[in-house]
Amino acid sequence: MNFNTFYYLKNINYIKVGDQNYSSNEELSVTKSDKVEIHFNEVATNLYYFFKDSKYHCRKITSMDLSHFDTSLVTNMSHLFYEFNNLQVLDLTNFNTSLVTDMSYMFFQCSSLLSLNLSNFNTSLVTTMSFMFNQCGILQSLDLSNFNTSLVTNMTRMFGNANFLIILNISNFNTSLVTDMSYLFSSCSFLQSVDLTNFKTSAVTTMSSMFSACMSLQSVDLTNFNTSAVTTMNYMFSGCQSLQSLNLSTFNTSAVTTMI
Repeated sequence: MNFNTFYYLKNINYIKVGDQNYSSNEELSVTKSDKVEIHFNEVATNLYYFFKDSKYHCRKITSMDLSHFDTSLVTNMSHLFYEFNNLQVLDLTNFNTSLVTDMSYMFFQCSSLLSLNLSNFNTSLVTTMSFMFNQCGILQSLDLSNFNTSLVTNMTRMFGNANFLIILNISNFNTSLVTDMSYLFSSCSFLQSVDLTNFKTSAVTTMSSMFSACMSLQSVDLTNFNTSAVTTMNYMFSGCQSLQSLNLSTFNTSAVTTMI
């Protein structure tokens, strides 16, 4: 594989695979055991589907170090690590996300990712986080307490199919502009509880399958939910077989057209 085929990677200085450095005119080989570092000459601005043309090779990578990557001018990180199926370790501690507006599908189907430290992420300008962690199949803990979501409008399937997620800290989420929460936690099979007491849902129009197939969910406090604008609630709690009690006395369903 020649890394000149990497989508948008036109400003590479060199790529380091394991202990070997490769210049822009050399062929490189990536195995599942290799750690990959990417070094750039310039500052990137658009990382949408960054590894598109090389995604089949990237699926072999288990460890990636992007600590040398200057992302200070990037506005789009959508699909950045899309379908990195074997990626277990990802160092994003130096990522500057202060200008990013789109993080949709960013870690979609990173199904081998063991942990993810996003404590340095500045998400103050992000408007969409749909499918962001969808199908992160073995990720067990995710702390997003530092996330500023005040401009986010779309959270559909954000954590959907994160099957082994047990600990999820989204207690500081500002959801006042979010309109779509469909499938938000769908198939989070091991999630037993989640704190949504700070959620503002007055703008939400769809909560379809929001908690569907959350088979281990035992309790969730939704008494603060404003559902006056919601039109679809179908399958909202479908498959929540461990749910012991649920207080929906504050739900306003006057605008709902679909419940089943």
